[in-house]
Amino acid sequence: MWINVPLGTYSLTANAIDSNGLSTTSTAVNVIVTATAPSAPIVSISSPISGSDFTAPASVVLTATASEINGAISKVAFYNGTALLGTVTSSPYSFTWSNAPAGNYSLTAIAYDNSGNQTTSTALAVGVYSLPVVSLASNNTSFTAPATVILTASASEVNGTISKVSFYNGSALLGTVTTSPYRLIWISVPVGNYNLTAIAYDNNSNQTTSTAVAIAVSGLPVVSLASNNTSFTAPASIVLTAAASESNGTISKVAFYNGSTLLGTVTSSPYSFTWRNASVGNYSLMAIAYDNSGNQTTSTAITVGVHGLPIVSMASNNTSFTAPASIILTATASENNGTISKVAFYNGSSLLGIATSSPYNFTWNNVAAGTYSLTSVATDSGGVTTISSMVSVKVSPAGPTVSLTSPVNNASYTTPANLILTASASETNGIISKVVFYNGSSIVGTATSSPYRLMWINVPSGTYSLTAKATDSVGVSTISTAVRVTISTKS
Repeated sequence: MWINVPLGTYSLTANAIDSNGLSTTSTAVNVIVTATAPSAPIVSISSPISGSDFTAPASVVLTATASEINGAISKVAFYNGTALLGTVTSSPYSFTWSNAPAGNYSLTAIAYDNSGNQTTSTALAVGVYSLPVVSLASNNTSFTAPATVILTASASEVNGTISKVSFYNGSALLGTVTTSPYRLIWISVPVGNYNLTAIAYDNNSNQTTSTAVAIAVSGLPVVSLASNNTSFTAPASIVLTAAASESNGTISKVAFYNGSTLLGTVTSSPYSFTWRNASVGNYSLMAIAYDNSGNQTTSTAITVGVHGLPIVSMASNNTSFTAPASIILTATASENNGTISKVAFYNGSSLLGIATSSPYNFTWNNVAAGTYSLTSVATDSGGVTTISSMVSVKVSPAGPTVSLTSPVNNASYTTPANLILTASASETNGIISKVVFYNGSSIVGTATSSPYRLMWINVPSGTYSLTAKATDSVGVSTISTAVRVTISTKS
């Protein structure tokens, strides 16, 4: 016996030892020594208050106040009737009952102390109410003004009653019905688009708004047609755009036509259709707009033309010329669905001249030496252009001017002869790089600077044909007129 045990909390075990010295320790037993005997816990539910209402699915926060003057609270259990909702083992004693369905409930809390004593709180009543359920229908969704629209609502409440149903167009109240069937007749509805709802109220002032019902009170559509151009080049992509509206309804589709041939249909805005690969021709295009009531309107027709590309080729009177040259440029141009308005002739990117009527000719005068890339550009009546294949021409320099000034023609000499060969040479567009003197086809000698002179010594007797060949800095050469000389033996 353990006597005079002081106040406190103790963990007691027993240790058994056998004759062999082996021992085993028992499981611990906890005891509390207090000044007085334990009392029952004190417990109450502080939240929610009795009579509280919630909307399903509800989250109800249960909070209990619990104490024990001669011990400790070990746990607080929360109950709905006899059904355990949850247990909390430490302060604050709060538990959230989630997704509580519609119904009326009696809630209690049971507090347990460390001696196993328990106390049940006073029960409190709470109600969980569902929202009304409501849906709306009308006798149609498409009307013709002035319209009579019958609105019917289906409304219910699983743990209450429906007090009224109010009908709205947007935020505007149309009317209220307090008894089933919940029906409203809206008369003389003017042209327009309307968004209708019903709001059901229950006896607890909860309310639910129905899904909106859209209706249209319509007239004829309005439609106009435009294209991205009125003149195209085949194969053409023609973008047709319709502006379509219905002041008291909706556009269901826009159909695009070439004459009586349907090109395509668009069911939503923007009402745009691309007619691809349109061939050469003139077309009358229109759009027909349909509204949600089946009414239709045809646009004013627009006329567009699809033209082919111009066809053009070019030639010149030659491909090789000597400066200053006159080059005659000639183009052949045609258009299978239009007319040629002009043909322009170019040297590279430089415009040389324009011909506006057939035959398409242009004479390029005083062309300096050089190599040229010539083209012609044909433009049709729709402003469409085609460039011809390039023609390359070369204009060579005129070449040097050269004459043999000494000896003179038909001069006679006796052996042994020493002839002084002299040439006069010039180049208007460059410089003389050399003058070569010839006897027939044989080179006698070369002079590279002015005066162009050469001494031909010990020329044997015979008859000679002498020439001078002048070459300029670009390699162009000119041969002088031949001079005949005779060398004879002394008599």
